[in-house]
Amino acid sequence: MPSELITDRLLSGYLCREAGCLNTQLPRRRKSLSELMAEEAPQVLLADGSTHFFRKKELREIAAVVDSAEHSSMLLPLIIEVRSAEGDIAIQSETPGEGAMLAVFAGMPLAERAGCFWLSRRQVGILRRRLRTTTQYVFIA
Repeated sequence: MPSELITDRLLSGYLCREAGCLNTQLPRRRKSLSELMAEEAPQVLLADGSTHFFRKKELREIAAVVDSAEHSSMLLPLIIEVRSAEGDIAIQSETPGEGAMLAVFAGMPLAERAGCFWLSRRQVGILRRRLRTTTQYVFIA
């Protein structure tokens, strides 16, 4: 069965490279909510060298929901992980206020397990409609 292992490794390599191509829109460095609020034109540099701009309205809406003490620790854009093997969708939680903020924008409580908020496709759609520029997808093979 060695040929099957090689094929699986090859396929796995192809999938990883494909996922890498899909993820060129990710930021090189995320910025805190407070940093972005202070910028005239809030933006981050992306892995492909282009620039991603944030809508000030979205930043203000997030700032209104999140405790002001967490503005300097909340990093944006929020990364929505799409895991192809399981078909799961999750957002890693980095600050205590993220879960509460996400629940407010989703309009419903979110399932939390092991530091991640697990989302249904419906919840992702709702979040993306309300937080179009402050969320981004990452595809994990």
